[in-house]
Amino acid sequence: MKSLREIVEENRIRDGVNLTDEDLKRNFIEETRKEGAYYYNQIKENEGKIEAEKKQREIEFYCRKSLITPKVVKGKFENVVLNSKAEEKYYKELLNYCKVFDEVKVDGIGILLTGNPGTGKSFYTSCIYNELKDKYKVYRFNFSFYLETLKKDFNEIERLEFVRNADLIIIDDLGNEVMEKESKTEKDENSINWRQERLFNLIQEIYENEIPVIISSNLTYGQLNKFLEIKGSDKLMDRLVEQCKHFHFDWESRRAEVNKTKFQRYFSS
Repeated sequence: MKSLREIVEENRIRDGVNLTDEDLKRNFIEETRKEGAYYYNQIKENEGKIEAEKKQREIEFYCRKSLITPKVVKGKFENVVLNSKAEEKYYKELLNYCKVFDEVKVDGIGILLTGNPGTGKSFYTSCIYNELKDKYKVYRFNFSFYLETLKKDFNEIERLEFVRNADLIIIDDLGNEVMEKESKTEKDENSINWRQERLFNLIQEIYENEIPVIISSNLTYGQLNKFLEIKGSDKLMDRLVEQCKHFHFDWESRRAEVNKTKFQRYFSS
């Protein structure tokens, strides 16, 4: 085995040039720098892969925790059939919302969709969900589903933290839940108060952390405002108006027309 002195001496002559101690020192420093840069780049590359894999796992976790039905899966922008100039305008704006979502996320801009049942509000929330779900942490649910998860988890703090860490929240059909009854027992009253507090905490968490939120509702603007009144305060509606662009679907329901087209495939009359 060669000694260190022998190796040094052999390296003195390179390409026929007799290297000085100073030359060897410079070569050693340069080789060390190159080797260090190589390993640094390898470490950074591995860190990038690990971070990307972690982000993808988080995205998939939010998908699993969301309320997804076969109808939601079918909701895609390429499947939209436009029936009016107004809908064409909404279509372009909602699609553009997805295209510039990186900027939207920074500003915490949301969307409020209102209108009669069957006008396509839930379909468009599904389009947005499917457009963004593979790149961002999107949590989609209706309020009844959210309440059920709380009853199972018994931990609102963890659920609100889950909301806080999302890139986008989608709440479908807000207001379908029965928050009040004409005849109330003490038990009913307690249940209503509990649900109202959960709704208040949810909207508050979204607003305070500037999380983009998309909400669809069959209620009119006035009805939604009343629905969101908790203990006589209109704070929730005021905050949604501040955070969300309002789209009102004022056309008639299309469900009968859509079903008629489906039925014609299978029935002669």
